Amino acid sequence: MTPHDTNHSNKVRVSILFKPALRDAGAKNDRQSNYQRHVKSMQANRAALIAWMEQKQVNFSPTSITEMDAFDTIFVDVERDDVKKIEAAPMVEDVTIDEEMKIELLSDDEAT
Repeated sequence: MTPHDTNHSNKVRVSILFKPALRDAGAKNDRQSNYQRHVKSMQANRAALIAWMEQKQVNFSPTSITEMDAFDTIFVDVERDDVKKIEAAPMVEDVTIDEEMKIELLSDDEAT
């Protein structure tokens, strides 16, 4: 079970960069095949990271997870104290706290 915390005062948004997937030398090398392999790799990394965080009792918000497929990156809200734990995950290349980058998406009404 994923630990949940109703007090979000110690939560930070982190960007998590996954280690690059190994290339299959015998695989088709067209753009669509490459993209499909990339998406599968991202899905596998995301699932493995979530399972790993649950196993290591990292306090995270499952609904906060967003992805940037093209960059092997996901964003997730975690407890500040758990950032070091995530850095040790075997599929993780880098973890950055996104404190300086506050992004709020506009609603359709605000965008026009």
